[in-house]
Amino acid sequence: MNGERKEFNKYCGLIMFEPPSQPLNQSISAGCLKIKNEKRPPRPPNAFILYRREKQPAILATNRHMTNAEISRYIANLWKNESNETRLMWERYADQQKLNHMKAYPNYVYRPNKSRNEKRRQQRRKQRKATAGSNNNNNDDDVDDTSAGSNITTPDISTPIPLFL
Repeated sequence: MNGERKEFNKYCGLIMFEPPSQPLNQSISAGCLKIKNEKRPPRPPNAFILYRREKQPAILATNRHMTNAEISRYIANLWKNESNETRLMWERYADQQKLNHMKAYPNYVYRPNKSRNEKRRQQRRKQRKATAGSNNNNNDDDVDDTSAGSNITTPDISTPIPLFL
């Protein structure tokens, strides 16, 4: 394929398949193919996660019919009823695991993914701001800047509210 054609395909959004020189980890997210060169490091486990990891196999062996949600609730109840000494032991173990994690992944920074709902809320806010800006016809006299970041909405007064006395 000549250089002009590659350049055309690049700008027109056409992707020609060229096999990678080495295997890559792939995951499909939100309808798009994402190619990851490196795996994201796991989060360090907290005390409850370590406790649950220890208790789950024994509970599952005796109660094969339990779902993971039921097992989690059962273990959470066990955790709540544990003595302070036992919980402190698991906290120390979690601290030790955290130190090991820091050594294994020195540049690790926790970056939570935004949930779909949060992304939707942000898109709706942007749409509302865009429509509010076009509806005001750039008349800034009646715009209240103090409520720009708040989640408070004004009630719709175009329809009457029934009063029951």
